[in-house]
Amino acid sequence: PRLPDRGKLHPFPCPGCLLPPRVHVLVLGLHSTVTPLAVRERAAFPAPAGAAAWVRARAAVDEALVLSTCNRVEVYAAV
Repeated sequence: PRLPDRGKLHPFPCPGCLLPPRVHVLVLGLHSTVTPLAVRERAAFPAPAGAAAWVRARAAVDEALVLSTCNRVEVYAAV
């Protein structure tokens, strides 16, 4: 198989291509050392599975992953 040209975006999967097209990733993180508790409480998701679905339902988000703990909230979204 061949690698796609760097200057071109190929539809994926394209015959013989090893790499998917470029993806933009949005990362948002709130951590206990830099974000006040009141802000983290507003951003906390009680059910992580529901949180990822909520993020994916937003416009221009193809995939999402949400990490929510007592000290931080992180959202990774492919847009």
